[in-house]
Amino acid sequence: MAKELLLSQASRCPRCGTAPDDLTWLCVATPDETWTTDEGRAGWLTICESCALQVDFIVDEEITELRRQGSW
Repeated sequence: MAKELLLSQASRCPRCGTAPDDLTWLCVATPDETWTTDEGRAGWLTICESCALQVDFIVDEEITELRRQGSW
């Protein structure tokens, strides 16, 4: 579902050109300490497994808000 909603915001791998749809997508959140200072964010990390490269971190506002409320 994340790919469908956020694919247009994702980049190709800058090294090999792998399309965003073919990258690995992981839901991640910043460390706990960032949430206590209201700097926490949650979203989608895209990784090119061929290049072992992090390509994007796309903040997901809905997941971020759920995490702030303690629901995630």
